[in-house]
Amino acid sequence: MRIEAENPRSPKDIVLKTEEQAIIIKIFAAARDLSFDCGKTVEKPNSVEETISVLQRLKRGSCSAKHYLLGEQIESLGIEVSYLTFPFNWADLEIDYPNDLKTLLPKLPLQFHLCLGVNLGNQSCLLDATWDQALGKHGFRVNEMDFLPCHQTLGVVPTEKPIVSQTAEERWNYILSLKKTMARNEAVQPFYEGLNSWLQSLRD
Repeated sequence: MRIEAENPRSPKDIVLKTEEQAIIIKIFAAARDLSFDCGKTVEKPNSVEETISVLQRLKRGSCSAKHYLLGEQIESLGIEVSYLTFPFNWADLEIDYPNDLKTLLPKLPLQFHLCLGVNLGNQSCLLDATWDQALGKHGFRVNEMDFLPCHQTLGVVPTEKPIVSQTAEERWNYILSLKKTMARNEAVQPFYEGLNSWLQSLRD
């Protein structure tokens, strides 16, 4: 769903109409309930646009893919969005991982989580659509959206304040640069493969 706005509105001037609130609530739920997939075992897109396209085709994707899509849809309403990248460790989530994943947790490097910041009037709202609803009963931080403005729970436990990007492309380029500085870690691929399989078993 994409609605073209004639001119972006200043955050201070934004008072959401009832129909706009309904649209944002609907597109948030749709993005959230695309199955979370770490994205390490599916196609490797080369841009924000390709990432969104793969997500929409496969109906599953990473936190980055889901928030690129959600950000694009909210921006199409003329509302400014910022892209918030939080460093985190998988071991810090209060999740009862299966044993094969637990053994890999200490070996994993710092990872980077994406969610959105949306300014509405004088209120800054954090939106996190990472975990699909089926995972809520297993300890994952699944967010609901019943009204706006709202401030949601971050889907991970951050190690520090976020890196703020003003556009999706700026955030994409930040991650590309970051990856060039990171050493290859042999635990990452098996962890993500195992995590994806485990999450799917929780949904079934």
